Amino acid sequence: KQDVRKLAPDMFEVASWNIKGQPRPGSVPTARFTASGKTVEVTCSFGPALDWIQFQTERNVLWPGQEMDVDLVAYNRGDAILPRIDLDILLPGELELLGTLPRTLENVPPWGKGRVQFRVRAKAKKAAAALHCQWLIPGGRSGDFTAEVAIGRNPAGLENGWLTVACDSFEIVFPKNDFGLGQGWVYAKHPNRRLVGAVPNLGRLVTTNTNSTGVVLVAGSARTLRDGKAIGANSGSGLRFTIEPAILARAAFAGPMYVDFLAAKAGSGKANELITCRITAPAPKEGTLLALDGPQLTTLVGGKDEALAPGMEWLLGDEDSSNDNVIGYNQTHRLRWRPHPHLVTVPMLSVRRKDVLTAVFWHPRAKWNDGTRRSDLKPGEADTDRPTPVFATPDRFGGHACATMGLSVPSVGTYGERNKLGTGKGWPAAGVNATKIDFSYAFYVQTGSDSALDALKAWFAIYGVAPPAKPPQAKKEPPLASPTTRFRGLGVPDWVQSAHANSGGQGWPSKKQWIDELEWSMQAYLDTLWDPETKEWRVFHGGPPVKHRNGAYPNYLFDCVTVAKLTDDRDLKRRLEARAKEVTDAHGGPAPSATDYGLLYGNPLAHIANQANQAAALLKSQDANGGWRYRTRVEQGGVFKGRDYAGLSPDGFEANGLVARKAWTLLRAHSMTGDKRLLDGGLKALAYMDKFRVPRAAQVWEVIGHAPDILAAADACQAYVEGYRATGDRKYLKKAEYWAWAGLPFVYQWGVDNYPWLRYGSIPIFGSTWWTCTWFGRPVQWNGLRYAYAVMELDECVPNRFRWQTIATGLTVSALNQQGMDPKNKENYALWPDVYNAVTGQRVEWNFAPRGIIINIHKLMGREPYPVVQALPTAKGKPPIRVIGCARFVPDHDRYWGKQRTVDILFDGGYPLGGRIVFAGVTEPQKVGNLRRVVGNPPEPGTWSYDPETRSVVAFPRPDYKIELGVIGVDPVEPGFTPGEKTNVNFEFDATLDGWRRMHDIVKLDVRGGICHVETDGGDPYMVRSFCRIDGDSVSRIRVRLAADAGNGAQFFWTTEDEPNMAEDKRIDIAGTADGEFHEIVFPVGDHPKWRGKTINS
Repeated sequence: KQDVRKLAPDMFEVASWNIKGQPRPGSVPTARFTASGKTVEVTCSFGPALDWIQFQTERNVLWPGQEMDVDLVAYNRGDAILPRIDLDILLPGELELLGTLPRTLENVPPWGKGRVQFRVRAKAKKAAAALHCQWLIPGGRSGDFTAEVAIGRNPAGLENGWLTVACDSFEIVFPKNDFGLGQGWVYAKHPNRRLVGAVPNLGRLVTTNTNSTGVVLVAGSARTLRDGKAIGANSGSGLRFTIEPAILARAAFAGPMYVDFLAAKAGSGKANELITCRITAPAPKEGTLLALDGPQLTTLVGGKDEALAPGMEWLLGDEDSSNDNVIGYNQTHRLRWRPHPHLVTVPMLSVRRKDVLTAVFWHPRAKWNDGTRRSDLKPGEADTDRPTPVFATPDRFGGHACATMGLSVPSVGTYGERNKLGTGKGWPAAGVNATKIDFSYAFYVQTGSDSALDALKAWFAIYGVAPPAKPPQAKKEPPLASPTTRFRGLGVPDWVQSAHANSGGQGWPSKKQWIDELEWSMQAYLDTLWDPETKEWRVFHGGPPVKHRNGAYPNYLFDCVTVAKLTDDRDLKRRLEARAKEVTDAHGGPAPSATDYGLLYGNPLAHIANQANQAAALLKSQDANGGWRYRTRVEQGGVFKGRDYAGLSPDGFEANGLVARKAWTLLRAHSMTGDKRLLDGGLKALAYMDKFRVPRAAQVWEVIGHAPDILAAADACQAYVEGYRATGDRKYLKKAEYWAWAGLPFVYQWGVDNYPWLRYGSIPIFGSTWWTCTWFGRPVQWNGLRYAYAVMELDECVPNRFRWQTIATGLTVSALNQQGMDPKNKENYALWPDVYNAVTGQRVEWNFAPRGIIINIHKLMGREPYPVVQALPTAKGKPPIRVIGCARFVPDHDRYWGKQRTVDILFDGGYPLGGRIVFAGVTEPQKVGNLRRVVGNPPEPGTWSYDPETRSVVAFPRPDYKIELGVIGVDPVEPGFTPGEKTNVNFEFDATLDGWRRMHDIVKLDVRGGICHVETDGGDPYMVRSFCRIDGDSVSRIRVRLAADAGNGAQFFWTTEDEPNMAEDKRIDIAGTADGEFHEIVFPVGDHPKWRGKTINS
């Protein structure tokens, strides 16, 4: 029995129970709700649901005399026990049974797997021996399934005449079998030779003349090949296998067909750790080829520690690929073992088992035949490139416990059906006119690995970092670097051959080109989003109606004012300045403000204090171990009103994405305030995050918490960078680099013609919203822009370690290419969409202002859109002086001269946008450069002021003040941005403000004669007291004695430990009289459901 709190109209509450044991089919729980004399009953029925059933053989390749276990596994996605499945198993003659065969599989648990096991021994060699099972659920469904295993020569004791292809890190040994050549054993070389994987055969061929499983490819002969094409090298040598003509004849496929295995000849670096597979054959008759699988790389046995298929999977431990823990079981992208090629972001597949990492590399734009692309194809379709990846771990689709990786042609989506073998349209279509098939990809094996990201790094070492596409306002294609002579695939575009993996950035686009993009993007504010009647901007176009609103947005105003400073276009400058004046005149403000914390146009001290307030609230809600956990709820409003957030993750779920941005906020606030409490909380959060390997759960307002998440990688990268900046400890940089690499699997490193936004498009997660809305193959570029900013900050700390600047440029250019280009389209002109479909090219017309793009362009041009903080050391035992500004300083020059009591800073490249510089933690100076002293905030360039409350100088250099700035006659003191903790509501203002801070539209806040005096300069003044810890149940009424000479009332806001942000749902309004006399007003906080039972933080 549970009591539910009082509910306001149209509000939601959750009652929950834990059920012990496992429900049986047909169990029906009933919940009865009684209120106000009325009773309502609700019921649900539990039932099983078989999702799949299949063999999982311990190995997929074995030898005569070898024994192995065979599991038969069923997955029940229902919420009740699946009592029984009847089984009828048939073994091939090449396998003998040890013991008995199971006849039933019983009591498969809900949301879980059941399994039975038997053991077999191999008796005779065969290229493909098939196990078969028919199954039946009594009174229900039935079906059958098959698994093939290859039985060949024992690899123990290398015999003379066995064929070997070897690179620096591994080798593949091909024994001679009675059925032919093609089965390979994969040996890692280091630190000692060991068997780590297998190549079951030379591929599989399915045509309109075979059944859907086709024929397994084996060779009748092989010869040495001395001058082949090896990926990553100028040439390669190895073996050429000739497929048995009789096998091809069974598929009515004209030969000859060759399969080459090649190691780099005179290669270098990672190219020497690859073995290239190349398949060549004459093109088949029109419309007859359904699937040609190349040789597949498989792990030796089942089990893994990690697997990464960029764009699709990032798995740990016993997680299955193509699972339903990030997307609903019945959704299109739940299965991802033969996906559409456009779902892959970085074309590689990898599995790590202990320290052995195996992978497959390729490039989607390499041609696999010599045909001609049909002119009527859509950009997401392919006749000649984009092979289909094949990936499963475990390979339940083939019936094996091991992992399988490889490639298949033709392309799924254009010809084959997704996640099916041997179905769809036959290749080539009429008009392709191909005469031959020729496609290549590479196997990679690394030992000593502790992360699947090692395979990603190896891929970039081979293929390089893709050059960004052409920005939309550029007059010509971007310059390309000199193309490499190393082989990356047949017929790849020039930009693929010109990609480089070496360190360093690039000087393109130029500053002028970036400004061209900024100027054009201003159409969003001058036209598309502008409402001339209200003299406000629409927040966006399209999207959920509940989010539609207009406003005089300070960040939109910031863009107008800032670009007006940068442009040389006089007409545009005039129009932007006029629009800014129109907004401020109509609304009495606001000051332009964005990510600059008020440093360019506003009140930076208030913004810094606000950041400290937010950080203080986070400290109160931080767990003892340093983290924050996911908390379930029913959403009370907005787009997802009524949604039960237990549907996204269980209560108490842990992930780095729930913590990283909060850690960044704490450390960022510490950098400006010097408050050690914030530093300790931030470092504690970083220590807590050390246990995570996969980025998850930064977007749990709608997406599945378990889904790998680029925003979690971006936030973690920035948080660890701040940890390094705060401490100088390079262990935090190492972690930041890890999370930077962890974001790259979400970023497309390739693209196609007519989709200029696809190259460097960034998908948000490997998963879905509410289990149904897929994000596979769906670039959401605001995520990528956040990630781009994070890696730019990392690059400043580890310059030239990797081409992070190129990555950031590419992501930003992709966003530019997503902007609406048609001036007649008043819905999206100069706006960019929430999401694109990487397959169909469809854009979702929820269109945003170019804010995020503009932030990154400023950074890429050398501006600083966020404050930069320099903590200047002072005397031993004294706090540092903190210099804060949207500027690039010169660290080797900037310092505090103790004897002269002077702070001296130098701008790197001047201070191009102007604005304020804050010196926090100083006594009142005698002089600041050659600036004029004023009282209050500096109202104009060429002035400075001192704030005794925060112990900070605010200097406002003139625009021509390019080089150096000195603060003379100061001693270091602790800044005063963060007060001590307050545990009761009792503010008498006897002598001090007791921790209250002016935040908005307040010019002056001070105490005189036991009274807090507030002088305002706008229509929405407010002040805040953070660092509180007040028991809400201890306070029912708050009395305030207030005298005002303007306005018509007062509002009281608060935050709580579980809801640390100020919001409209935690507010009380009281009418008042503006007659200049004191009146007592009372806020009945105890009557508010978001005050009662809460811990009040501010």
